[in-house]
Amino acid sequence: MKTKLFSIMAASAACALLLASCSEKEDPNKGGDEPDPEPPVAEDVYVSLLPVGTLETFELAHTQNGVSGEVSFSVKARLSGESAEDVTVTLKAECDGISSDKIQLSSQQLTVSAGRKESTGVTVSVSDWSELASNQNAAEYTLTVSIAEASDDIDENASSVSVTINKAAYIESSFPDFSGDFLTLSTANDIVAGGYTENRTAADWTFEFWATNGGTIENTTGNTLCGDGTADLAIDNDLINFIVDFNEVKTLGGLYFQHWGSSFCPTKIRLSVSEDGDTWVPMGEIGTSSRNYIKFGEEVVTRYMKYEMLEATTRVDIMYMFIYEK
Repeated sequence: MKTKLFSIMAASAACALLLASCSEKEDPNKGGDEPDPEPPVAEDVYVSLLPVGTLETFELAHTQNGVSGEVSFSVKARLSGESAEDVTVTLKAECDGISSDKIQLSSQQLTVSAGRKESTGVTVSVSDWSELASNQNAAEYTLTVSIAEASDDIDENASSVSVTINKAAYIESSFPDFSGDFLTLSTANDIVAGGYTENRTAADWTFEFWATNGGTIENTTGNTLCGDGTADLAIDNDLINFIVDFNEVKTLGGLYFQHWGSSFCPTKIRLSVSEDGDTWVPMGEIGTSSRNYIKFGEEVVTRYMKYEMLEATTRVDIMYMFIYEK
């Protein structure tokens, strides 16, 4: 009887050892290294083209001086996800009614650096509208910038940016002929000698400011330019522009602009005038320094004037604007 009981116990122990051994074999990772994780599934990256800032509708004037007006905006490339390599994008531009070589791109190519999702901006501009002068009727045109090719997949639903351009019907303008050297650098005495008086009452005028590439202009309220503060207007890595409404018609012979110093002034500006505050006629472009007396070729009668910085260093400012009027 004892021998039989011993045999049963021995058999039970053997079964327990066998089960434990099988259990260990069924879990090969028990007490060992964790298994390698599954590699992530790579997502496709798509390239799209977007405007920098808010797009606007542009207006062109058509007078005896031709079709005039500046169109300028910026675009950038964006990726749907990060790329391990640089992504390059080549652009093309076209506009109804004008040759493509009239459209200026600050760069034909955009680059989205590895590990980033957006490129820097490229500026698109047109200032030569001579090919539209034969049409004296009001007309609407579309300028489109699109992705010609890219080193990654293109999002076909967001591969272009378009702006609308409205050309006014031909009218005889009251402004003089601005061709040639209508704007020249001069002195206060020279401008005053033409029968003009200096006017510094900027607080009586209305200003509208914007930055060319959508940056933030410092001190747009409470500044020396508007005559309601002590700070100058300034911006980093962008350009300052403004429209001034004199709130009455002025007869002007020149302007004065002052900046903090030669390191903070634009190197080139454009001045334009308007009869209604919407459609602009360029007076010309001129190189500038820290203090500028700009004399007009003849008197200009206007209520509205536009100032645009075209070229500058990394940081620019503007402190004062005086007018010379009769």
